[in-house]
Amino acid sequence: MRKYLINAAAIMVAFALLTPCSSLMAQSSASFNMEQSVIAGGGEKSSSPSFTLEGTIGQPAAGHRSTSQTFRLLNGFWTFDQLIPTAANVSVSGKVIRPAGQGISLAMVTITDPETNLHKQTRTNGFGIYMFSDLPAGKLYVIEVSHPRYRFDVSSHTLNILDSISDLNFLGENW
Repeated sequence: MRKYLINAAAIMVAFALLTPCSSLMAQSSASFNMEQSVIAGGGEKSSSPSFTLEGTIGQPAAGHRSTSQTFRLLNGFWTFDQLIPTAANVSVSGKVIRPAGQGISLAMVTITDPETNLHKQTRTNGFGIYMFSDLPAGKLYVIEVSHPRYRFDVSSHTLNILDSISDLNFLGENW
């Protein structure tokens, strides 16, 4: 038993002595050599045959700002000065449903651009689903619902639509 304890102690000592050397060897190879474990603020130049890094990719000191026309770097985080709608068109869809969740078919849903007074209309399908597509993004729209057999506590929504919406639902109750 004593022989096994001596061998186990010798293995642990050898492991403790060799572990730091193995981690140093793991950072070097034929095509990549990394002399530092962390690239932090400092502005030094690091390079190898496959990359070059000038400056730093670390977080700058608190309060430091770098800016451009559409973005800025504040304390190491990229932020946009203002969100600008994309040129892509968006869609608005949802359901017209009863309180128990069943769809209301043939409800009239209208979307209006108050700026141009241009409007589109559609009717819900058998599941109460409606959809408007090909709408310019970044505009204010009024979406209204009506049905001769149902009343709606909230029969319209006014939204500035920057991205597609797929869950604009209306709840209707029998008259």
